[in-house]
This record gives sequence, structure tokens and C-alpha cells, in this order.
Amino acid sequence: MSVSSNATEAVEAVYDILSGFTGWTNETPDVFYMWEIPTSEKGPGADMPPHIYLWEPIDMSIQKFSADGDLTNENHTVMAQIWLLKTGDETLIREYQRDVIDLITEYYSDVRTTTTFVELRPISAADFREQSIPAASDYFINEVEIEATKLRVQT
Repeated sequence: MSVSSNATEAVEAVYDILSGFTGWTNETPDVFYMWEIPTSEKGPGADMPPHIYLWEPIDMSIQKFSADGDLTNENHTVMAQIWLLKTGDETLIREYQRDVIDLITEYYSDVRTTTTFVELRPISAADFREQSIPAASDYFINEVEIEATKLRVQT
């Protein structure tokens, strides 16, 4: 684990990890929250690094963790969507997706040592290249779904 985060929100912790990581296989991507960039302006331009957009699409689930109810288990879902300008090399998008998966996997049993979460783990990955209409899209888009678990003491 090369990056730590004190963020208390899952999407912020993933942002800290991805934006602070320096060991990318290729050029370091720019990381944004999904709401920072208008939809019409999403995606990198020519000679720009890939963009990764993060958001928490699903409300967290909360379960009682202790018998007395003083401790709860929170599960968050964070989506990391990777956008790469089509340059002819389709393998690049998969390399970025693999980097995100490998990096987040390092935090699988974090137990609050480098983040405020018990664990961060990738739970699914999607490749949208086959779903795009070649003439209608200038981007390859892949996605990684990340689950973040936190234990919270109720006061």
C-alpha cells in the first residue's frame, strides 16, 4: 500500500488512493469526482492522460454489528470509471483497469491502518468497448466497482 487516506467518506478515500498513486503502468491518469465535470465535457482531449471519474451511486447499507447496537457495519459502493481517448491501442484501457483493481486489492484487509475503512476491495469490473457505437464515441470506457466497509461506533 503506497497511499494513505484519512477521509471518512468512501469516495474520498478512493480518490485519495488513486490520485496519490505513482506506480501506474502507463501515464498517470487525472482523477475527478463524477460531479466535478459536466457530462458534455467528460473524457480527455488529445495529448491528455486518461480520466478516472469516481462516485458513490448506491446509498450505503448499515447493519448492527454488536449485540448492544453500539457498533455498526457500513458498506459503501464506489464506482471508478476510466475514460481513454481512442488512439488505436485498445490494450491501454485494460491496463488502467488492471492498475485500479491491483491497487485497490492492496487495501483488502486494511483494518484501518492506512484508511478509516476496515477493507476496500474491487468487486466487479466492466468493459464497455463492445457496447459503444464506433462512430459515435471517441472514448474507451471501463469501470471498476469498489466496496468499502467501515465499522462505526454509535454515540
